[in-house]
Amino acid sequence: MYRLSKSEQNILTHECCSNGMSTIHLLVVHWNKEMFRLLHSNGLVNWNDRDNDQSTPLHYAFCHSNYEFSQIAIILKIDFDVRSSNGSTPYHSAAVCLSLTLYVFMCTNTEYKLTIPDAKDINGLSILQYGSHIRSIDINLLLEVALVSKHDLYHTDISGKNFLHYAAANGNFFLYLFVIQKVPQVATDLLQQKDAFGNTPVDELFACMPSQKVMKPFKLPTFGDYKQFLFSADDGKLLHLDILSPHESFIAFVLDHLITENILDHFNIKNYILLSILKTRSHPLFYLKIYAKEQYNDAIRSL
Repeated sequence: MYRLSKSEQNILTHECCSNGMSTIHLLVVHWNKEMFRLLHSNGLVNWNDRDNDQSTPLHYAFCHSNYEFSQIAIILKIDFDVRSSNGSTPYHSAAVCLSLTLYVFMCTNTEYKLTIPDAKDINGLSILQYGSHIRSIDINLLLEVALVSKHDLYHTDISGKNFLHYAAANGNFFLYLFVIQKVPQVATDLLQQKDAFGNTPVDELFACMPSQKVMKPFKLPTFGDYKQFLFSADDGKLLHLDILSPHESFIAFVLDHLITENILDHFNIKNYILLSILKTRSHPLFYLKIYAKEQYNDAIRSL
């Protein structure tokens, strides 16, 4: 194996990017196994290199789905419980990047199989709470990791928020739909769970729904079925992706569940109606008129 000169070693050891990324950080992102062997044979692989956020090469490997680098770390028994400046682990990095790393290692039946811990950062945020910010249909794989690894789905952070608070704030209806399918009782419980400010995920959903400058023309019928706006009558294909905003889609699915569970009256429906009017959102008004006609009429009269 080629031996690097002192000057070459000095450059590779001390040069870094403006954000603090070292040579090994960059190598993990732009993977080249031969380059890794060269650096390793010259003693230049520092597994504890830190960028400006105190993230290690393993944080980058998990984010960028670098399985080979991670496998090497497993063989060498490198500590995976390394923390960045906010206390996040490589497992958190995989979640926030929506990388498949956690799912792949969980499903592996070789010596590379990893037990995914229910890790929390310094603010008490779990791996699932990190992933809840990302709106993607692939979020089901992260939920599967949490379920198989027996993570605490009822966990709350230092603000008293569960993962559905974050999903609702970001309009992540994909995660909500997967929770309803796999653990419906958990979804029912979490939707009613209040944070330190007294807000449920449903409250968060309406509060974080973006405003529109002008309400789109839309006649509120006396009777109707919200599903006509969500699914094609012919093949059941999702229509709401083209018609509704992520928060409006989330609201439609949530209201249907609350009605099914007969717990809609546990929530501040009048406030949701007023928020929908304030934000000029016609579709939530349509659903609320269907599901809570009395509260809807009271809210309109109070204007």
